[in-house]
Amino acid sequence: MMSCPLAHDWGTIGFVLPAKDEKVMEEVCGMRRWQRYLVEGLGMIILLGLPLHPSGTAKGQGNEHWSTKEHRQSLSLTIYNTNLGLVTERRTVELPEGRVKLRFTDVPRSIDATSVQVKSLTDRDALSLIEQQYRFDPLTPETLLKRYLGKEVILVGTRLEENTETVQSQRATLLSYEQNQAVWKIGSEIVINPSYREIHFPTLPEGLTPQPTLVWLLRNSHAGRQTIEVSYLTEGLDWQAHYVLHIGPEGTQADLKGWVTITNHSGTAYEDADLSLIAGQPRRVSERPSPRYPRAVQTMAAKAPVEEQFAERRFFEYHLYRLNRRTSLPDQQTKQLSLISASDMRLTKEYVINGQRTYYLQRLRPGQPVREEVEVAVRFENTQDNHLGVALPAGIVRVYQADADDHERFVGEDRIPHTPDGEPIRVRVGTAFDIVAERKQTEYQKMADRLFESAFELTIRNRKQQDVTVLVNEPISGDWEIISANYPYEKTTAGSVQFTVPITAQREAVLVYRVRVRY
Repeated sequence: MMSCPLAHDWGTIGFVLPAKDEKVMEEVCGMRRWQRYLVEGLGMIILLGLPLHPSGTAKGQGNEHWSTKEHRQSLSLTIYNTNLGLVTERRTVELPEGRVKLRFTDVPRSIDATSVQVKSLTDRDALSLIEQQYRFDPLTPETLLKRYLGKEVILVGTRLEENTETVQSQRATLLSYEQNQAVWKIGSEIVINPSYREIHFPTLPEGLTPQPTLVWLLRNSHAGRQTIEVSYLTEGLDWQAHYVLHIGPEGTQADLKGWVTITNHSGTAYEDADLSLIAGQPRRVSERPSPRYPRAVQTMAAKAPVEEQFAERRFFEYHLYRLNRRTSLPDQQTKQLSLISASDMRLTKEYVINGQRTYYLQRLRPGQPVREEVEVAVRFENTQDNHLGVALPAGIVRVYQADADDHERFVGEDRIPHTPDGEPIRVRVGTAFDIVAERKQTEYQKMADRLFESAFELTIRNRKQQDVTVLVNEPISGDWEIISANYPYEKTTAGSVQFTVPITAQREAVLVYRVRVRY
């Protein structure tokens, strides 16, 4: 009895073969040695043909050369908040003079191959790209089996004899493989899904790659080592801003913390990268639908001091935020980084009632008033005088306030647009519980053809312990005018009017107005 010396290394089963099967054992163990070599060195040895040169530059055989992330000198990421990233990396390569084929690996699955740019930094006129291919036929058990249709492999199984597990190997030809079901020819028999533990393949089929690869045909006039810079666009990189607004107990001051959430679904990892974020809307011509990626789970930031990590500046018609240190973005992961912090901002609360255009086109429900929601919003100025004054990327603002027991409570959230320095910020957080509004149409007359006149009473009851002021926004279509009103109003747009109604605590106010509309 002889044992396979690689059995323990593989950590699977202890193979023990009868002496008469020595030849089979040698064949199986030899193929195990090759398969182990394949797994550990797939992208470097089997596909590349030889190990990396000790100098760390890309080497090859003949006119075919390889460049992997091991040759990388620097990596820069510019991520847009539109599911788009610009990757710029510098690698060292060693190329002969003349026409050279270079395989550039470790690029993302979501790369836009039409955006690739390559140039030599050592000699700017030395390198020119003649032809490019993007190859990504991934090496998986399924693709490997399909490449072996009609070809012979070795199926390895086991059997138990005298409490000893022994290995059995047999040659088989794969006839069909669909939906994880295989049809084999073993000897003279056709077998569906025979019992086996492993499949041994004699060679790796041409074209299968463990990772996406750019294959370039280059014309090179600078023999020897040089540094190249490669840039390309890729989908699957995205970032969003998220804010936490903590309102003080009196409701007149607040602290703001801003975070960026970066997601990487591009298909590769980015290690030790210089990171910049662009806030803005670059126009893109869509040639294909963008893939959808899982939304990252957000967490609330604690009220601890936030380290200023990003330097913000204007860039073209956008704003750029550059991280002041290098960072890594693993594939299929999410990372959160602090963006801004502001304390003791002055803040005001607004109560708003928004009417509807249809109120002036028809009779409202007779016999009962129409209940109106009272929207609650908070408003603050994005200025240095208000302890802020920075360009804020679009994102979600989550609002919190501590209760009487100093327990933090969530009160609402809203999405804000890109907001430059000096602009006000308004965050809608919900509806008021203790302010009740009811609308009643008191008159509706058709004065002439396409001429109507309506009268309304809007009763607003303030059940709070504090005085409030409610803004009433009324959208009105057509050619209109306010005939009378018992509270001040302002024509805010061509199709809307706003009334300002102050209400004493535990009292009510009734807004009465008449409007004439011509359609």
